[in-house]
Amino acid sequence: MRLAIVPVSFPLGNNEPYLAGEGSSLAKLCESVMLVPVRPHSASRTMHSGMHVIAEPLLSRCVWLAAARGFGLNPRAALRSAYQAVVASGSFAHGCKNLLVLPKAFATAAWLREHRIDHVHAYWLSTPATVAYVAASIAGIEWSSSAHRWDVYEANMRARKIGSARFIRTISDRGSRDLGAGRSHPNVHCVPLGVPMAVYRPPGILERATLRLLCPAALVAVKGHETLIEALRIARERGIPVECTFAGDGPLRAKLERRVRRAGLSAAIVFAGYVPQARLHAALLGGAFDGVVLASRDDGPRAMEGVPSALIEAMAIGIPAIATTSGSVPELLDARTGYLAPPGDAAALATAFARIWRYPHEARARRERAAIVVRAKHNADRQGRALSALIYDCTGSEEYSA
Repeated sequence: MRLAIVPVSFPLGNNEPYLAGEGSSLAKLCESVMLVPVRPHSASRTMHSGMHVIAEPLLSRCVWLAAARGFGLNPRAALRSAYQAVVASGSFAHGCKNLLVLPKAFATAAWLREHRIDHVHAYWLSTPATVAYVAASIAGIEWSSSAHRWDVYEANMRARKIGSARFIRTISDRGSRDLGAGRSHPNVHCVPLGVPMAVYRPPGILERATLRLLCPAALVAVKGHETLIEALRIARERGIPVECTFAGDGPLRAKLERRVRRAGLSAAIVFAGYVPQARLHAALLGGAFDGVVLASRDDGPRAMEGVPSALIEAMAIGIPAIATTSGSVPELLDARTGYLAPPGDAAALATAFARIWRYPHEARARRERAAIVVRAKHNADRQGRALSALIYDCTGSEEYSA
């Protein structure tokens, strides 16, 4: 089977690192995989881990020419799907978003036909799914989508997308329930996120003089860095010698740096900027950090966590995980496998830091259990096989057997 994947920007962007594992797994199971990022941040690659990349920007001469070819394949289907995407999208804002990606969708239809693609799968039920829906309608093939976090709740053609897709894959039970899995929508399936399983680092006992934490998250409001800064201040006030590296960049950096200075934590908090995934894994495996923390907020569907790949990766390596109960995090983490605090509760996060510091044997037991759980449930190869089973089933192929 020939598969096309439509992400937001992967592999030419920093926001979808989890796709590396599942994409590589699917590439092993399919005859070929073509990546069509909707908004690539550059055009520097044509291949990635055995997958062909069409690295065209959202709008370019190449896209417009391909869009003309795509429209010409089936003008009636192109007009019908474009009408649904723009006029019947559910709101003016969604219509505008879909209109912006419509040339890319028409162009993708041409690329699907030219590369003899059998099925197209979108990552995110938002505009990537719009591109896949329109392109598949024109090319006359089936399509599907993964839904992750806020896109589960965005009413951007949601009912039409669920109804027309061969299947919708969610990465959490919560997402499946909220999309109406079961009698309402039997084509909605939960396949937890798969990440590459790094080498497991057998847990030792914390022996150094400082508790070193890593927060691998973009500097945006939903990630709750302000709560984390306050938690670090409280912990140090309680006598816990904790330090934290913020690995990520974003629009809030200047504001957060000012907050760190006002809190007197400039020597305890490092702003490392964006750090490539491979470097983070190497640092974790090398013992540079004693815990990974996410202090995410939970302010409604567009401001909460899904199932963070950063926590999965840390747990698989054998690093203690500390997080808030935002979104679907409790499906990944509990009191037996990590440390949880209510969103916005800096004091509770500080207590979690103290427990890791003061009870190292307990921390070791929790991270041992965590590694067992995530290595069984979130292995990229296993989850890639589960996802490919759904894809092969919808194409009617008998080449794959789970």
